[in-house]
Amino acid sequence: MLIVNPMTAIAFLDIAKKEKHAAIVSTAAASALGRMIIRLGRQHGKPIINIVRRRRQMELLESLGARYVLNSSDEGFPDKLRALAQQMKATLTLDAVGGDLTQQLLDAAPFGATVLVYSNLSGQPGVFNSEALIFGDKKVVGFFLSNWAAKKSFIQRVWLTQRVKRLAARALQTTVQKRLPLCEVQQAVEIYQGNMTAGKVLLVANPEEVDLDPQAAG
Repeated sequence: MLIVNPMTAIAFLDIAKKEKHAAIVSTAAASALGRMIIRLGRQHGKPIINIVRRRRQMELLESLGARYVLNSSDEGFPDKLRALAQQMKATLTLDAVGGDLTQQLLDAAPFGATVLVYSNLSGQPGVFNSEALIFGDKKVVGFFLSNWAAKKSFIQRVWLTQRVKRLAARALQTTVQKRLPLCEVQQAVEIYQGNMTAGKVLLVANPEEVDLDPQAAG
């Protein structure tokens, strides 16, 4: 919540800026990281094409101000994605899913695009054919935050930490759906598995000192 997702979001926007990508395709866009990317993209003036799997996730992102949201479960999704990616020159794709989606992302991407793979939520090997790479001048690259950060100097890492602190309550905010005492860990897991999109579930070790429902208290 305070390090990995925020720094990853910053890294993605920095890559997009450094490599001069006009727009970004973001998968698993309803996740905490996906929402951070939306907010940072708005701050940096970088359009984001958001991909989700469910109608309620589309509605959620649209309510948060996301302009471009596609449902990968909808009929005609590959064609819609291709048309939008080509129109917006979205040459950077953030692939958190893997599996068959990787090929769809490559097919939709404009000439010279990069598909950056940073997770494998599908649990399946990423599948793609070499023709898209050869004739489309496209590439698939991996991203791991620790490797990216290791290339930064000590001063740069300190500066990144300060950026995260400044943006933690705004662009890099993480939604928390519930707080529970540590002894209710099983219930916490069940709540989170039942609706991950709703936000994180925090376990509180000292509930007698920490308000479990700060919104109600406010």
